[in-house]
Amino acid sequence: MERNKQSKISQSTWNKILSVVLAFVLWTVVIGGENPIKDRTIHSVPVTLKNLDSLAEHNLAIAGDTDYTVDVKIKGQRTTIDPLTTKDILVEADLFGYGKGQNYINVTAVIPDNTELIEIRSPKIQVIIEDLVAVSKPVNIHFTNVPDGKEVGGMKLRPASVEVSGAKSLVDSVAWAFGTINTAETELGVPAVAQVELQPLNDGEVMVENVRMSSQYVDVT
Repeated sequence: MERNKQSKISQSTWNKILSVVLAFVLWTVVIGGENPIKDRTIHSVPVTLKNLDSLAEHNLAIAGDTDYTVDVKIKGQRTTIDPLTTKDILVEADLFGYGKGQNYINVTAVIPDNTELIEIRSPKIQVIIEDLVAVSKPVNIHFTNVPDGKEVGGMKLRPASVEVSGAKSLVDSVAWAFGTINTAETELGVPAVAQVELQPLNDGEVMVENVRMSSQYVDVT
């Protein structure tokens, strides 16, 4: 009699344990279905260039565009990775120790918690490094809306030239520091002073990126 009672108790306990296990399995299946693990590629994540100052300290500079981007493939639960944007991922490339020429620099990524990094495309970026130079370039002012039969005279520029610095090939391509004045905004026959913003242009009148000028503006009298 006592043995039968113990057997029933054991059977009852076992049934409860089995019910709990089955409930947990069912819960896991339901949750997994609602929030599955998935892969996602976040495109065009900007690459932060570290130790740019170290190049300048060695009289070096990057030639060409410095706006590098990569695609980052990550893995995680849907509710975690679906809201992510490029701002949630930090991608870096360290320039320290690199010299003149064509360099292939490793890229690293820091991703949010509870996600897994699968791949960076591409894992290296190509960076061309050249000598850092500074060359004086003339200021060139263009006047628009000049009335027929009239011309601009007695023009004085301050400064008349600016120093352009950057990678040698970029600086060499700069023809002048260019600015524009709309004469419709000035009174005919009356001397005027204008502060004009300058842009580094090449011979084809296309702006040269990634160079610096000693002055961004010129005073035109």
